[in-house]
Amino acid sequence: MDIFDETVQKAKNAFDIAVKKTGELVTTSKQKISVANLENKLTRAYAELGKLQFKALRDADIEDPVVASAVFEIKQIVNEIKQLLDEIDKNEGKLTCSKCGCKSPSGSTFCNNCGERF
Repeated sequence: MDIFDETVQKAKNAFDIAVKKTGELVTTSKQKISVANLENKLTRAYAELGKLQFKALRDADIEDPVVASAVFEIKQIVNEIKQLLDEIDKNEGKLTCSKCGCKSPSGSTFCNNCGERF
């Protein structure tokens, strides 16, 4: 084998190794993306389970102090959000229907959704 053939063979071997490594890298990257997607899905499932559990416990007498504290905290956050949304609606001049909860422009005499008188 002459020097040229030997150089070509070495280049081919290096290329084969590079292709193999690239394939492994692509496979690993795809697996990492799959893991991230599954972790996001798991987080959403935990959140949904938490919502269901909160709905079941929000009006119950809870003996476990850790659970009672978590439920209390969630209730406080929900109330804070509601107050802020009400303030935003007030600043934007919107009226909230006491019957259906829908928003109507200020100055409305009746709810745009259910027809309840303001």
